[in-house]
Amino acid sequence: MKLKDRLVVLTVLLTVLLGYLASGFFTVAQDEIGVVLQFGRFSRRASSGLSYRLPWPVERVYRVKTDTIYPMSIGYKLLDRIQGIPPQEKEMQWLTGDTNLINIMLEIQYKVKDPEQYLFTTEEPRFLVRRAAEAVLTELVGQTPVDELLTRGKTALERGVEEQSQRMLDTYQAGLMIISVNAEALEPPEQVISYFNEVKSAGQERERAMIDAEGDRMKMLAEAQGEAQEILSQAEAVHATRVAAAQADTERFLGLLTEYRKSPAVVREKLYSETLMKLLPGLEMTVVPGDLEQPPQIQIIQQR
Repeated sequence: MKLKDRLVVLTVLLTVLLGYLASGFFTVAQDEIGVVLQFGRFSRRASSGLSYRLPWPVERVYRVKTDTIYPMSIGYKLLDRIQGIPPQEKEMQWLTGDTNLINIMLEIQYKVKDPEQYLFTTEEPRFLVRRAAEAVLTELVGQTPVDELLTRGKTALERGVEEQSQRMLDTYQAGLMIISVNAEALEPPEQVISYFNEVKSAGQERERAMIDAEGDRMKMLAEAQGEAQEILSQAEAVHATRVAAAQADTERFLGLLTEYRKSPAVVREKLYSETLMKLLPGLEMTVVPGDLEQPPQIQIIQQR
């Protein structure tokens, strides 16, 4: 082979080699994470921007969108809604805890939180979202009476489906995170809607009655507390008055006792006359003093 032909072959081989090596350059979008596999096994992550991997078949890259929020429907099909096709009733119907039927349609939003788990742990992680939510919804609705679902159970149902479905996805290492669960429809079947409207109305009346009863209870409690406080204040006032009177009587008695020890006859005469004045306030009396051993003589003059 001539030298010129060898150079041509060498140039072609070099070009092919450079092209092969250049094929290892790749880009990752801003909302993506690149997952690089080396001989089919996880090697590393690649952030957004320009990166390089060894050309195929040594290394291969998968791009996973981690900021994209995906929708999932329960009780209807997203494609049917886009095309204007109404959902089938059997898709929406669920059996409640008191063996009634209720129509439920949920919209679930989720995104990828772990690219490696999302790619390699399960075959159909998005399919797993639907199955997990359907299983949880069946269990929760089967434990709840229909009137509670129609009145105050919507929020609890949405929160329960979100939390329990997320735990199930984490158990299976699906690499997905549920963002929200929204009950777009939570209503009785059309053939019994009038009956359930009556049930709902009765439930609302019951709630109003409970609120009114609670208001009356609080009002009566406040009045009773006010009366109790007033009675307590009056009792404290009577107590203080009686204590003061008892203290005054005690001081008076102690004073009389001191005087009695000094002059027993004088104190006896004083007490005797004061007692007569209290019992017979209209009398006029004269007091004739006696000697030291005899009490004074008290003469009643007339009664006024």
